[in-house]
Amino acid sequence: TGGAANTGSNSLNFNNGVDYADISTGAATSPVITLNSGSTNLTFFCNYETESEDATYGYDNRQITIIPGNGSAITDPLGVTNAGTTVGPCSSMGTWHQHSITLTPSWGTVQVEFLFDSVDDIMNDYAGWFIDGFAVSGGSTTGGGSSTGGTEPSKPSLVQGWNFDTGIGSWSVEGTSSTV
Repeated sequence: TGGAANTGSNSLNFNNGVDYADISTGAATSPVITLNSGSTNLTFFCNYETESEDATYGYDNRQITIIPGNGSAITDPLGVTNAGTTVGPCSSMGTWHQHSITLTPSWGTVQVEFLFDSVDDIMNDYAGWFIDGFAVSGGSTTGGGSSTGGTEPSKPSLVQGWNFDTGIGSWSVEGTSSTV
């Protein structure tokens, strides 16, 4: 339900094309992203089909780790219930939804890791976890004129973004299966 991609034809996903029956753990790590001095946000779309919507269920754990250049790493579990406070709750299973996280420009850089751990090889015949439309944006740019003669409102400028339509780009992936 919801499909395997949100913003295009592909996504960053944890499965073997059907389910995650032969995979127990996998991680995808972004390249290091340089932050600008403006208000900086991390956004991404998420969809999943796993054993539970509870982030503390104990199986099929989904989590994000934000690694700042200056400061301590922040790790949050993802789920409808018991989600981390930095990333906030997910929408119900099978529904594409967007997460938005405020980043601190004084960090200088940030790197993001998505980790999925099924914990065991039981009941792993679900579709898995999908990430799409990953972007870091900040500051603002003022657009040109509009048809009414005024200027467009300020818009956040894209610092770095991926929709994964042409592959994972400079992301690194690792896992317990050769199919990751």
